[in-house]
This record gives sequence, structure tokens and C-alpha cells, in this order.
Amino acid sequence: MSRKFNRHVIDFIFPLALLFGFVASCVVILLISSDFYQRTNTKIQSRDTSRTSLSYIQTKIRHNDSSGAVSVQEIDGISCLTIEHKDTTPQTVTYIYYHEDYMKELFLVDGTDFSLDDGTNIIQMENFEIKKLSSSLFQFTATDKRGVKSSLIVSERSER
Repeated sequence: MSRKFNRHVIDFIFPLALLFGFVASCVVILLISSDFYQRTNTKIQSRDTSRTSLSYIQTKIRHNDSSGAVSVQEIDGISCLTIEHKDTTPQTVTYIYYHEDYMKELFLVDGTDFSLDDGTNIIQMENFEIKKLSSSLFQFTATDKRGVKSSLIVSERSER
């Protein structure tokens, strides 16, 4: 009778141990995959920040590309992309620049006094550099919060 009792206990313990091992494996796989997902998602969002800002700049330049409308000016020691809208009355200007951890945009009537603090925050980033390489060639470098840099070189297509 003792042998019959031991056999029934083993018949119960083995499937229970197998079930426990399966559940533990599932929990470990779930924890590993959630960490992997979180790291991948952070990388993707980081890249999107840089790419979005550069795409925004490129679109602005392409949309407003007319003879001499796009230039780089230094205002209060900060390089600003200046886009003049000569076809509007009154003439307006858009300034795009990096100030206080944000790429900012400021749209106003030409000749209006302003401060760089007046701009609208577009996207938060670590750094954003604007350089004029030649009369119609501009380089933009965006650095996200993780320190990853992305660059874009854009040329005006209009004739000067």
C-alpha cells in the first residue's frame, strides 16, 4: 500500500513541477522581452527626434525656396535660419533657431523687435547647429538627448 501511495504522489508532483517550470520560463522571457522593447523604443524615439527636426527644416526651406529668401543670421550670439516671405503683405520673416534646449520658431512681421525667448518651442533636443556652407548650401546638425547626432545638408534650388 505504501508503494501505491508513493506512486500517486509522484504522479501529482511531476506535472506540478513541469507546470511551475513552464510558468517560470514564461515570466523570464516576458521580463527579457519587455527590457528589449523598452531599449528599442527609446532608440527609435531618439532617432525620430533628430530626424523630425531635420525634416521640418528641410520642408520649411523647400516650401519657401525663392530667390534669396533663405539665409543664416546671428542674433544675440545664436545662429538663426531666416526665411523671408516676400510675397506677403506686409512682408513676414520666420526665424528657426536653438535656444534653451529647444528648437524654436518665430514668425513675425519684418522689422518687428523681438527676443529669442518669444519663439514657439518645436522640439526638445540637446543641441542644434546651423551653418551656411556656401551662398545656397546649408548644414544642420541635430543632437538628441542621448547624444546621437544627425546631419542634413540642404541646397536652395532657386536662382539668386
